[in-house]
Amino acid sequence: RGKSKLRYHEKAGEGLRYAAFEGEALFEIAKDERHPFIIQCGDVKVWVLGTSFNIRTSPGQVDLTVLAGSVNFSSATDTRGIDVLPGEKAVYSAGSGFEKLAAGPDEISSIVRDTYYKMQFTNVAMKDVINRLERKFDASIRVSDRSILNCRVPIDLTRRSLEKSLQLIT
Repeated sequence: RGKSKLRYHEKAGEGLRYAAFEGEALFEIAKDERHPFIIQCGDVKVWVLGTSFNIRTSPGQVDLTVLAGSVNFSSATDTRGIDVLPGEKAVYSAGSGFEKLAAGPDEISSIVRDTYYKMQFTNVAMKDVINRLERKFDASIRVSDRSILNCRVPIDLTRRSLEKSLQLIT
């Protein structure tokens, strides 16, 4: 979103995935307990095993809102940090540390608006579901029986990988 910056690298020998981030973004991290994902935002560290969350950084402050899973939010001065759960928001301020709050439905709705996060369909043509999956995962999906493309389906593919989404469809 906007002018965000992300640098990513893996340390294969350590089994860790690292990123340095500034700006605002909605992350969906695949669960992989053997390869934790760590996002560094200045002095703040976000430790993730698999979850969905939004980060917004500004000078001296980092806001974290968790949509699914859990995230550990720590800093250079508080290495233990706090765990943030679904529907919770945590704010880190350089001067006062961490504060945990409830994230309201309007705030969560605002975070996922104009993203491919929410993949819940009610009475939608299969061709539209497939089109959204292709855009979300930057993939090309071929259908062997084209007659299903006009079938209308109720399906929730939110927080599902491409592989799991295709399994549910079949």
